Amino acid sequence: LCAAPNIGLAIGLQDVPMGPTGTERLLAAGQILGPSRRQLQTHSNRVCEKVAELDQTESEKAIDRCIEVNRLRGTEDAHVINASFDGRYNSTRMTNSYRPGLGSSQAIGVMCEDVTDEKQIIGYILHNKLCPTCSRTLCHDPKLRKPGSHKGCSANYGENVTFSEEKMATEITRKLRTKGVKVKYMSTDGDAHGVKGVQNLIQQTDPEWKTIRIADPVHLGVAQLKRVNNTTFSAKMLGKRTQK
Repeated sequence: LCAAPNIGLAIGLQDVPMGPTGTERLLAAGQILGPSRRQLQTHSNRVCEKVAELDQTESEKAIDRCIEVNRLRGTEDAHVINASFDGRYNSTRMTNSYRPGLGSSQAIGVMCEDVTDEKQIIGYILHNKLCPTCSRTLCHDPKLRKPGSHKGCSANYGENVTFSEEKMATEITRKLRTKGVKVKYMSTDGDAHGVKGVQNLIQQTDPEWKTIRIADPVHLGVAQLKRVNNTTFSAKMLGKRTQK
């Protein structure tokens, strides 16, 4: 009788920034008898696996829809699409704008299609340095802290390796290439190098292919505002009399 509510709770936790520890504290504050932290973590792991499978299926459907829309529009090559890419990090601050994610332990790269108005996700990748088992039992042996060093290791990225949006974009593009998709124009922020990863991978099979970067309107507007605010205007620049 308790299995369904516990699984439902684990499903609900997927949409909020709260884990098993926070949920346990919340239930305890309301004097609500709930599952243990271990049970919550076990159910969350099972739900996450199913959600990942569902996301993979939906992203493949979104790619097929982009190809079909291009075919209906009569484009020369229906497998050529436009996309947007950006990376997110679990860090509260960025210590370096040219090398983002230095103080974080997780990074997520997301690519959305720009073919339809839905802007659906067509690819994502998670680079994770965290593993509770490694941190709890293997911390005394640095050789065993490598990603995948034990069964069920949740880390897939070295703890001393800097996150790279170029690598994330490359891995996402590798999945797109299984369907023959090529990205022509890609919108990114100013400090991203995802375009390079996309272009290099596609050029392995198409040496003359070029992926063109388009500035994201939000980041472009912020950059222009900063440049205007930091610019020293000359008194003779306008050449007209101004009123105070």
